[in-house]
Amino acid sequence: MKTANDNDKLSDYINNFVSKYSNKKQISFSDKYDKIIAYEIQEKSMYQNLGGGHLYMIGIERNAPKYPGLLLENPATMPKGIPGQVNYYRATDSQDRFKGKMFYLIMLDSCEDIHEQSLAVFKTLFNSQIIIE
Repeated sequence: MKTANDNDKLSDYINNFVSKYSNKKQISFSDKYDKIIAYEIQEKSMYQNLGGGHLYMIGIERNAPKYPGLLLENPATMPKGIPGQVNYYRATDSQDRFKGKMFYLIMLDSCEDIHEQSLAVFKTLFNSQIIIE
């Protein structure tokens, strides 16, 4: 991920990563975020013994959320104290987010031999298990 200035563009950020690949195509990967650019890349020189490389690079632009930090807190269980005595508990560190615009890059680096299986797991992870604020 990268903190971005007002003049920075998501397309420039992701191009830094995908420009070296000749066999790439921009795809529609997900509508989970409003500002997303995705590329599918096939690279024969990678993992040659496994059918070649098959990669996905997804760039996401996010502004600071209205209530930052709410989705970034770590769940914690309270320690068990001694019944009948005063117990002191220490608060965990609070996590927060950079105030401005951020660019994120998420990548699936796989090979052709397991492309379908790895892509299915990656899509589930991306669409159902990751929250990017």
